[in-house]
Amino acid sequence: MMDFRPNFTEREKNQFARQYESLVRKLVKQTVDKGFNEWDQIESAAWEGFARAMKDYDPERSKLTFKQFAGWSIRNRILLSIDNELRTVK
Repeated sequence: MMDFRPNFTEREKNQFARQYESLVRKLVKQTVDKGFNEWDQIESAAWEGFARAMKDYDPERSKLTFKQFAGWSIRNRILLSIDNELRTVK
């Protein structure tokens, strides 16, 4: 497991992303299975959520594990993306 600190190198970011790729894809698939067909858009939002989780997670302040925090952050970003898309359509 990687230590959390404010600045990751690009190599560390990529390594971390590969480690949690299955979580990101699982949450994207769950969303697409619920009837939202824009896989690319949802996947993009999911990765934005993951990047935000890497940036914001503070293990000293959080009672959550990084995986739990990232899952919340990814879902939140996906839902925000869907909400923005629905507002645009109206």
